[in-house]
Order: sequence, then C-alpha cells, then structure tokens
Amino acid sequence: MIRCVVFDFDGTLVLSNAIKRDGFFAVAADFPGGTETMEALLASPPGDRFAIFRAFAASYGAKPDDLASQYGAWCEDKILACPERPGATELLAYLQQQGLPVYINSATPQAPLQSVVAKRYGKGAFTGVLGGHGCKVRNLNTILNIENLSPKDLLMVGDGRDDHDAATEISCNFVGIAGGTLAATTNHTPLISILSELRLP
Repeated sequence: MIRCVVFDFDGTLVLSNAIKRDGFFAVAADFPGGTETMEALLASPPGDRFAIFRAFAASYGAKPDDLASQYGAWCEDKILACPERPGATELLAYLQQQGLPVYINSATPQAPLQSVVAKRYGKGAFTGVLGGHGCKVRNLNTILNIENLSPKDLLMVGDGRDDHDAATEISCNFVGIAGGTLAATTNHTPLISILSELRLP
C-alpha cells in the first residue's frame, strides 16, 4: 500500500525541461561565441549548473556566481508561468484528499527550488521540497526516515533516468512520465503523459 508519493519537478509536475536548457543559452548569449561554448559544455556537462557556469566563466573572465544567479532568475520567471503537466492539479488534489504526504525530489538546488515551488503552489502545498544535484537517492532516504516508511510504502514519480535509478536503488515503487530522459530508454514500461491517469500501485 502506498503511503507517500514523491514527484520530480521539472518535466513531471510542470513542463519546464526546455526552459532549464534554454536558460543556459540566454545567459551565454551575452558573450561573443557564448552559444557555441555553452553548446559544447552541455554536450558533456561537468556537473550541475554551478559547475557548468564555472567552466563557462573561465573562458570569458566572468564571475560564475553572477552567471548562475542570472540563470536562476531567468528560469524562475519562465517556470512560474509555464504550463503544468496535464492532470497535475487533479492528482495533487486527490492525494491531498487521501491524506497522503506528498514531496518533491528534484536535482535543482534546494533554495531556488523551494522558492519557485512556494511561489507557484503556495506554502504548505507539499509536505517537503528536497533538491540538489545528484542527491535524489539521499532525498528519498531522507523522506523514508521522516515518514518512518519502508521502500514498499513509497512511490517515486518522474520523467528522468535519474528518477528511475534512484527508485531502483532504494527499491521503492516507480511510475515513469513521458517527455524526459526516461523516454529515451527502450527497456522501460509504458510512460504516462497525463498525471491524473496515475493509479497508485
């Protein structure tokens, strides 16, 4: 029986995957040859947004923290206005009616993630909002500890390979969403596009 549901954010609850990528080029466009430099970096990213901007800034004598802040502000404005994934409102309302704790588990740095979630959904819409590049497994374990659950009680919902891999690592339930990096895998079960079609395992 599922006793807690955890969502990825970008691409899962809101259709923001393209925004996150476009933001890098919006910042890079202010530099000569910046688009090409950023394209090369994103082809094999050195890490999270901060690592990407450190590498980019080294080519131009810029301040990486300033570039990362500019990127964050650009993305936040767009994400606050972008469409939600169809069925998201209905599913979140249903889970609230069922009294289930609902979390967000994202690779976005935690502070900007919490800011955009609070502005988009209001405070208290989620039991917890956890972020951090490469931290999805750790975040799931944190949720298990907070809620005093076993992995079989937890459902992770996401559109990325990292979402699936994190769920597999801790042996919790998983539902895949169409449109993200998970869609490129050929050995995955069918993905859903409309969140309100989700049925709790």
